[in-house]
Amino acid sequence: IDGGITADGRLYYAMEFVEGVSMLDYARQKKLVVRECIALMIEVCDAVAHAQAHLVVHRDLKPSNILVDDYNQPRVLDFGIAKLLDSSGPNQTASEVRAMTPVYAAPEQILGETISTATDVYALGVLLYQLLTGTLPHERSGALISLAESVRQESIERPSVAIRRAAHTPNGQTTQIDHARVARELAGDLDTIVLMALRREPARRYANA
Repeated sequence: IDGGITADGRLYYAMEFVEGVSMLDYARQKKLVVRECIALMIEVCDAVAHAQAHLVVHRDLKPSNILVDDYNQPRVLDFGIAKLLDSSGPNQTASEVRAMTPVYAAPEQILGETISTATDVYALGVLLYQLLTGTLPHERSGALISLAESVRQESIERPSVAIRRAAHTPNGQTTQIDHARVARELAGDLDTIVLMALRREPARRYANA
């Protein structure tokens, strides 16, 4: 909105204040069905695609950086560690700073490899997996060395299979009928889309959001 220099020489900028809840909290509160989750994710992908069209990779997409406001509009926030891609090679760049959130980070971020638009595609895949199943596609914890080893060995279950395994709610009530219905909706195209976004090799993922 504005920017400049204060009287004592400090640089500043002002941005729009966004009040909202994280994408996952919004989905839970509104009890979104599969079709509504997909509609929400499409808007998020459009925002990320806009950044990528301007040669910017976010590099830290996660629920707390995607807020849904009072008008049900998702906002992608915090480009603090975003990377400006070299305009002479718009698809790839070397990562200079390994700042990330490991659970949502692409394998190449953890392994210190080349960062590209496909890096954000991976994070979008994790978010979509979590939206649709209520679980993460993998478990990651520990120091960077153990994370790297974990990434090399991890395999990802199809969302439709993951949702069938989650047949119990936290309070112990069974919801097998609902889970079976959601699993049928996810089987096929949505399974394929999510797994392609989560490919280990960036070149095998979708090229952009």
